Amino acid sequence: MIKFIECQLLPSKQEAFSTAQRCWSEVSACPGFISQYVSLWRDEQSHSNYMQDQFNMARAQVKFEEYIDEIVGYLLPTISSWQIDPAAQ
Repeated sequence: MIKFIECQLLPSKQEAFSTAQRCWSEVSACPGFISQYVSLWRDEQSHSNYMQDQFNMARAQVKFEEYIDEIVGYLLPTISSWQIDPAAQ
Protein backbone atom coordinates (compact mmCIF):
# COMPACT_ATOMS: atom_id res chain seq x y z
CA MET A 1 0.00 0.00 0.00
CA ILE A 2 1.28 3.47 -0.87
CA LYS A 3 0.39 6.60 1.07
CA PHE A 4 0.77 10.09 -0.35
CA ILE A 5 0.34 13.06 2.00
CA GLU A 6 -0.47 16.58 0.93
CA CYS A 7 -0.08 19.44 3.43
CA GLN A 8 -1.32 22.99 3.08
CA LEU A 9 0.84 25.10 5.40
CA LEU A 10 -0.28 28.15 7.29
CA PRO A 11 1.27 31.39 5.98
CA SER A 12 4.97 31.83 6.89
CA LYS A 13 5.20 28.45 8.66
CA GLN A 14 7.52 26.66 6.21
CA GLU A 15 10.47 26.71 8.63
CA ALA A 16 8.41 25.25 11.50
CA PHE A 17 7.16 22.53 9.14
CA SER A 18 10.69 21.64 8.03
CA THR A 19 11.94 21.47 11.61
CA ALA A 20 9.04 19.27 12.72
CA GLN A 21 9.60 16.82 9.87
CA ARG A 22 12.61 15.41 11.75
CA CYS A 23 10.19 13.79 14.22
CA TRP A 24 8.63 11.71 11.45
CA SER A 25 11.93 9.93 10.78
CA GLU A 26 10.96 7.60 13.64
CA VAL A 27 8.28 6.15 11.35
CA SER A 28 10.98 3.95 9.82
CA ALA A 29 10.97 1.83 13.00
CA CYS A 30 7.27 0.92 12.60
CA PRO A 31 6.58 -2.68 11.61
CA GLY A 32 5.59 -2.91 7.95
CA PHE A 33 7.01 0.48 6.96
CA ILE A 34 9.29 0.32 3.92
CA SER A 35 10.10 3.83 2.68
CA GLN A 36 9.76 7.55 3.51
CA TYR A 37 8.87 10.44 1.14
CA VAL A 38 6.07 8.42 -0.38
CA SER A 39 5.20 6.03 2.42
CA LEU A 40 5.20 2.41 1.35
CA TRP A 41 3.50 -0.04 3.70
CA ARG A 42 3.45 -3.85 3.59
CA ASP A 43 -0.32 -3.91 4.05
CA GLU A 44 -3.32 -1.92 5.25
CA GLN A 45 -3.17 -3.44 8.75
CA SER A 46 0.43 -2.25 9.26
CA HIS A 47 -0.59 1.27 8.25
CA SER A 48 -3.68 1.17 10.46
CA ASN A 49 -1.57 0.11 13.47
CA TYR A 50 0.82 3.00 12.80
CA MET A 51 -2.04 5.52 12.57
CA GLN A 52 -3.52 4.34 15.87
CA ASP A 53 -0.25 4.34 17.79
CA GLN A 54 2.84 6.16 16.52
CA PHE A 55 1.08 8.76 14.36
CA ASN A 56 -1.05 10.11 17.20
CA MET A 57 1.97 10.31 19.52
CA ALA A 58 4.10 12.06 16.89
CA ARG A 59 1.27 14.43 15.98
CA ALA A 60 0.97 15.54 19.60
CA GLN A 61 4.74 15.90 19.92
CA VAL A 62 5.23 18.15 16.87
CA LYS A 63 1.94 20.07 17.36
CA PHE A 64 1.44 20.33 13.62
CA GLU A 65 -1.85 22.15 14.04
CA GLU A 66 0.36 25.19 14.71
CA TYR A 67 1.72 25.24 11.15
CA ILE A 68 -0.44 22.99 8.96
CA ASP A 69 -3.73 24.40 7.76
CA GLU A 70 -4.88 21.16 6.14
CA ILE A 71 -3.49 17.64 5.76
CA VAL A 72 -4.89 14.96 3.49
CA GLY A 73 -3.61 11.41 3.12
CA TYR A 74 -4.28 9.28 0.06
CA LEU A 75 -3.96 5.50 0.28
CA LEU A 76 -3.27 3.65 -2.93
CA PRO A 77 -3.56 -0.13 -2.96
CA THR A 78 -0.71 -1.98 -4.60
CA ILE A 79 -0.68 -5.12 -6.67
CA SER A 80 1.17 -8.05 -5.11
CA SER A 81 3.41 -8.40 -8.17
CA TRP A 82 4.78 -4.93 -7.32
CA GLN A 83 6.49 -6.26 -4.19
CA ILE A 84 9.70 -4.43 -3.29
CA ASP A 85 12.61 -6.09 -1.58
CA PRO A 86 14.06 -3.39 0.75
CA ALA A 87 17.35 -5.35 0.90
CA ALA A 88 17.79 -4.87 -2.83
CA GLN A 89 17.95 -1.07 -2.51
